[in-house]
Amino acid sequence: MMLRFNKKNIVIFALLSLNFFTMLFISWRKWADIWIDYGREPYTAWLLSMGKPLYVAVDCLYGPLAHYINAAVFMLVGPGLIFLSCWNILLLVVFSVVVYRFFCHYADSLVAALCVCCFYSVFAFSQYTFMGSLNFVCPYTHSMTYGVMLAVSCCFSLCYYFETNQTKFLLLAGFLCGLVFLTKAEAFVAAFGASILTFCIVIMRDWKRGPCPSQHTIPYHLLVFVLAALAPVLIAVLLMGIQMPFGTAVNGVFSSMRC
Repeated sequence: MMLRFNKKNIVIFALLSLNFFTMLFISWRKWADIWIDYGREPYTAWLLSMGKPLYVAVDCLYGPLAHYINAAVFMLVGPGLIFLSCWNILLLVVFSVVVYRFFCHYADSLVAALCVCCFYSVFAFSQYTFMGSLNFVCPYTHSMTYGVMLAVSCCFSLCYYFETNQTKFLLLAGFLCGLVFLTKAEAFVAAFGASILTFCIVIMRDWKRGPCPSQHTIPYHLLVFVLAALAPVLIAVLLMGIQMPFGTAVNGVFSSMRC
């Protein structure tokens, strides 16, 4: 769906921008709690950026995806909390665009704007208790925020697949589900559960329609989804196996399922 720059959309964009920059200004550099949890996140990324292998020289409770992405940020621009925060702000902006386009497609621009406004005002920059780090800018663990954004994007892709029956959306959903597996168990359970539910609904829909060609594509589509989901997991194991024993790499990739 292409966004049209008419008067209504320009006004919505201006209001969302005002909401975003207001919340950013109010919360500026108040996102993290250095004493509780969050200090582990930049420290882990810093060690990885210096070549220390995760799960060998650096302890970690969750999957490897978020930590290595944070390490890549430090390698590109240097270590610093503000650099990591700016990267997370960029990610939440991209995620808000995904949310807006999805609800524009299935509802309208007003509903989409309210959803994004809710995300900015309630979740993205929030601090409702004495403890910080319960937001998307400086989270207590990046594995959770990455997992949530990827899992929601996976659900959106499944919705597009259900509507169009196109394999490209299924490939994207499977790949995103595999990436969620590399973050945190709670997010993966949500994404995997949504995937199973989608296939069940598709099977029931085609069964009620009677014999049709699409019924014979379900096993093929299921195989496509599984292979797409396995791809990021296997890539992660192979890349981590360069720095550590293969068994350690496998245990590390599956560590998120034990937490």
